[in-house]
Amino acid sequence: MAAPSLDLYGAIERRIFSGKSLPTRKNLYRRKIIEDPLCPICGLDDEIAHHILWQCPSARDVWCASTKKLQNSSYFGMEFLQLVEAVFEKCSMEEIIQILRKPRKHRWIAPLAGWLKVNCDASVGKAKGWLGYGALVRDDKGMVMAAQCKTLLGNLDPMLAKVGAVLMAIQLCKTLGFHSVHFEGDSQVVVEGVNSMESDWSRKGLMVEDIKHELKGFRQWRMSFVRREGNQAAHALSKIATMTEVNQIWTNKSPNCIQESILMEHHALSS
Repeated sequence: MAAPSLDLYGAIERRIFSGKSLPTRKNLYRRKIIEDPLCPICGLDDEIAHHILWQCPSARDVWCASTKKLQNSSYFGMEFLQLVEAVFEKCSMEEIIQILRKPRKHRWIAPLAGWLKVNCDASVGKAKGWLGYGALVRDDKGMVMAAQCKTLLGNLDPMLAKVGAVLMAIQLCKTLGFHSVHFEGDSQVVVEGVNSMESDWSRKGLMVEDIKHELKGFRQWRMSFVRREGNQAAHALSKIATMTEVNQIWTNKSPNCIQESILMEHHALSS
């Protein structure tokens, strides 16, 4: 049997890097395999390669954790092959190697002395259509002061779900009389919105404005972003709320259901 020609290899390479062979929802829609090409995460645009990598708000959350040139670049409207070429043109070989390497793990860091840190997260349970919120309050030594786990019915946009988790965490702290609180979550979009001095009157922006309004009731507050690796305990609590209907608050003790995640974060704190 004759070996494949170089032209055949070139054709395969062009097809792969054109993005047309990727199983995006847009390509599946073109082939009449599915009926809806929209991105299932944000629902704002068709799911094509560069939407998955850059345009989707969830993708921007990931890229915002990077300090590389790639973070601040705009690749909207490009075909996949153009996008790959632009990345190689924009970044040095050293930066490309760093992008391809396994990222360094982030860990939970204790708040300043006299402060409390509240990690919060939201999860969507696709099986039952439940939304889960989780919040965990710890002091500067990593000791659990309070926690909350809550289930809601409905299917919210992921960003709105994250906003809801923050609002729940704020109300928990107000109920328990906490005054100096450092809030932390793994949605860069939400964190940037809260820390922004500008107002946003869109639907999502109005919910972020609700957070800003509620934060005025604290003596001192901060809000920062942490990657999922540093938010595992709160994430585990929110996942539990998607599997069983619950609305529970714990005070001065750790929820048994996430004890392993708490111990892992506490170990990372002391190492």
